[in-house]
Formats: sequence, C-alpha cells, structure tokens
Amino acid sequence: RIWYGVGNLPQVGHGTDPLAFIDGDLDSYYADSGFRGGGPGRGWGEYYTLDLGMKVPAERFVLVPPEGSDPFNQEPYRPNYTFHKYELTASNNPAAVNAQEPLGGGRQYYIPLDIPLAGNLQNYDPVIDIVFPLQYLQIFRMQPIPSDNGSFERFAIAELEVYGRGFVPEARWESVVVDLGQVVNIGQVFFAASKWRRQGEELVPAPQAPVSAAVAVKTGLDDTPIAYFSYNDLQLPIEVTEKEYSRLKPRIFPWDPPTVGWRGPIAEDEEGWSFWSASQQTSGQRPLVPKGRYLQLQLQLETSSLWEFARVDSLEVQISPLLAEQVVGEVAVAGELQPSGRRVQVEAGKLTEFVYDVRAEFGGAGQAGFDAVRVVTPSAGQFLSLEMGDPLIA
Repeated sequence: RIWYGVGNLPQVGHGTDPLAFIDGDLDSYYADSGFRGGGPGRGWGEYYTLDLGMKVPAERFVLVPPEGSDPFNQEPYRPNYTFHKYELTASNNPAAVNAQEPLGGGRQYYIPLDIPLAGNLQNYDPVIDIVFPLQYLQIFRMQPIPSDNGSFERFAIAELEVYGRGFVPEARWESVVVDLGQVVNIGQVFFAASKWRRQGEELVPAPQAPVSAAVAVKTGLDDTPIAYFSYNDLQLPIEVTEKEYSRLKPRIFPWDPPTVGWRGPIAEDEEGWSFWSASQQTSGQRPLVPKGRYLQLQLQLETSSLWEFARVDSLEVQISPLLAEQVVGEVAVAGELQPSGRRVQVEAGKLTEFVYDVRAEFGGAGQAGFDAVRVVTPSAGQFLSLEMGDPLIA
C-alpha cells in the first residue's frame, strides 16, 4: 500500500491516485508548480508512505520524475522539477506506523519513521537515487522538504521504487484446492527440504544454513474455503454462492445499505472447512484435521540470512478411505450406566470398573470397517472383556 500523509486519505497532492506512483508507468504522474502541500503553509504534510507488506532485503530507494515537458509552460520536468531537499526514513513496526493518528482535518504533519536512511538539503539531481546498507525493511517514508514558506516551487513525481538483493525472511505458498474424489482421512505428511546458499550466480548446498521449512494442511467438505455473504431483510449476513455474489451491488461507501441485493463480507468458510493445522516442521507427522473431500496445502519457508534459503524438494500426503461413516463412543461406570447429570465422576486413585460402548455406522463405498480399537488411559488399566453383536456375545 501507498498513502499520502497519515490516515485513510485516497488522494495525493491535488487528487492524484497514489497508485500512480508505483505502477511502473512514467506517463502516470503528478506535477504542479507553486504547490503548497496540505494547505497554506503546510508543505510539511506532503510526504509518502510505502508499505511493502513484509520485510524485504532492500538497499536502494528511487524517486523518479516524469519525462518530457510541462504542457503549459514547456519547461522540461528534468531537471527543472527537482526536489532540492528531502528525507527518507523506514520502519519495521507496522503497528506503530498505523497507530499514528491524523490531526484535525484528516491530515498530519510529517513524522519521520524510526530508521533514518538518508537526508539531503542540497539536491540537484532530478532522479533521487538513494543507496543505503543492505537490510530488511518493510515501510518507507519519503519526505520532500518544502521551502521556508511551506511551498514547492515545482513538484513532480512519476515513480517511487525500491530495489534490493537477497531472499525475503519469510515466504508462503498455498496450493489450489485439491479434489480427492471422496471423503477421506488424512494420514502422515512427508516432505523433504534442502538448504542452499547463493554464491554469485551459483546455488550451492548449505547444510548449516539458518533456514526452515514447514507444512500445514486444511480439509473441507465443499470446493472452496472462501465464504461469500449478502444480507437478509433483517440486515443479517446470509451465505451465497460466488456466482450469486458477483451479481450483487458492491458496497463502496459507508452509507451503502447492508440489505438484500448488496454485497456483504468475504470470509473464511468455517462451516465447510477446517482451520489450518499446526505447522509441521518434521516429516512424517500426522496433522490433526478432520476428514474431508477437499484438501489444501501451505508451505512456509523462513530464513534469517540474506543469501541462504530453504527449498522443498518433495511433498507427499497419505490418505485413506473412511473406515466407517460415523463412530460414536461413550464411557460409564459399571453398575451406574445412567449417572446423575449424565456425568461420570469417580474417586481418584480408586480401582474402578468402566464400560466403554462403541457404535459404528457404515454406508459409503470402500468403508471396510475396522477390527481393532485402541484405548488410552491416564494410568495403568486392565482389560476384562469384550462383547459384540445384537444381542451382545462375549
């Protein structure tokens, strides 16, 4: 994201969309002369904040003016529209940056960020090209400094650019939704990861590199983990299909009504899909996710070194058909099968006989059933007997 000043203002300068400054197009720019940013005497409110969304290895920041000449006075933008004073700061604390409150009128005087990168009070280069030590940075703030009367004699920006080298500290990849064909159980997840280092243009193995790889899994009973909502007559959210959602009226302004025919929120599908499992950093573990027909995988790669990274070389997920449609179990104390309040209570440390009842229902194709039950107890137990069938037979 990129924004002007502090707050939620969508405008830069005299109404220019700030996205024009990061679109890679020198023909989309803003230029003016005698500009007093933020109102009379408030040129100090003219600054730009660029949030890259995560820390990246950066070493260079460039402000590029447009090419060509002003269509009214025919003055060339380069070098005439040059910022003679500027300051560049950065931060890796997005919470602190977002917490800065606008002053009255929705704008804020310039507040430098906590990492100073450059400052120049005698600049004569039309393209401001700032080089600084290679480091992880997320948020940049560029402040063109106005003259003493708070105005800019000439003002032109086409692009704000960040350059760097090395690997980002964190990368995440999510698979498409995979249709497994039927509802299955998810078994062990196996993966192999290797560690590498970049040396010049070559990649070489680096077994001791401070990098890691992890896998997470989620399962679902429908084909999308995203839920789309509209509203009913009571202005309460109701779920709709993606196709139905595309036909609804978008809510753009705060006064757009949350009512029938208007788009509501887009959220995670908590009804048909599980949450992501805990990240699995060791191959061969079994993620704790429920059964499902649909599967989605997430790879998480991290490094604390600019030049070293992890690579996932293989990934395997074991699945198996459901043994039964449903399995229900309950436990009671022998001789007290219907306890008061339907809650089993026993005295700790006293030998007690329990009855464990299991019911299985079968229905789906390929459900072969099961021939073993594992009972885990918090202390040593003794098996007495097993009965099956109707009527029960030992």
